[in-house]
Parts: sequence; structure tokens; C-alpha cells
Amino acid sequence: MQIHLVLATTSSERLALTQDGGQYRFARSEVALTGMPRHDRLGAALVARREAGPADVLLIAPTWRIYLGTKNADHSWSVMPGFPETKYVRQWRELLNQPGLRDACERTGIVPVFLMHPRFERHARCFEIPSWIQVQTYGEDIAPLIARTRLLITDYSSLAFEAAYVGA
Repeated sequence: MQIHLVLATTSSERLALTQDGGQYRFARSEVALTGMPRHDRLGAALVARREAGPADVLLIAPTWRIYLGTKNADHSWSVMPGFPETKYVRQWRELLNQPGLRDACERTGIVPVFLMHPRFERHARCFEIPSWIQVQTYGEDIAPLIARTRLLITDYSSLAFEAAYVGA
């Protein structure tokens, strides 16, 4: 197989791929410097948020667990029988319904947002999300939401890197 184009996200990565005597043997014309699109969008949203004021979101973002479901023929996912009673869902539900959570958010002016993983969207009711918590999906542009995040609560989501990028 012949490689015609390699994408590099940083200048140092591109240099490593193209430098004379290096481990790789790509010409500069074969390596496109793309940047990090996810962070580029986030950087622009962060500038806009800083102009608008301080971060004001408590972002609650659980990740998908492969053992909780099965992939369907149409590439959608179904959750396993008993999904609402799993330890995973019970613990997220307990967090969302902690009596002190609402008080803390109101006292500090923090807006709680539950970010539904795309594979959980059809099953949001299982989490029993209180009406005072906003729900957002990945179908919307989440860069502005992350830019507004003061604190992220997650289990293993890669959103932790974006939250660190914005200083949450």
C-alpha cells in the first residue's frame, strides 16, 4: 500500500515525519499540517466566552460503557435489559439527584448541564434527570459549552482534556 498523504496536527509532529535522517521518510508535500480541529474550535469558543464573562457551567458528562449495550444492524445501540438498574446508571442518577447539588449550584450561580453521550440519548429517562438540570447532546456544537465549563464531572470521558484546556 502506498501512502499519498499523512496528516500532522502539530509542527513538531510534521517535522518528525519529514526531517532528513529521521525515522520516517515523507516529503513535506506528503504531510499536511492540519492543527487540532477539536481544539481550534474550542479556542475560538474560549475567546468568545472570556469576552462574555466567567465560566459558569458544571458539566456532568458520563461516558459510554460497551458492556451496557449491543450494536444493532443499523449501527445504533440498544441498552442491555435491566439498564436502569445497573450500578452505572444508579450512581449517575444518585449524583444528579443529590439534594445538596441544586443548593450548591444556586448558591454559586453555576448552571448544571448533563451532556448525554450519543449512545445514551434515547435512554435519558433512565437517569431521572431533574428538571433544574439542563440537558445537552453532542448533536449540538459543544465547544461553547465546554468553554463555559468551570467544573467537569466525568468518569473516563476525553472531555477531561478539553476541560483542562479551558482551565476548568
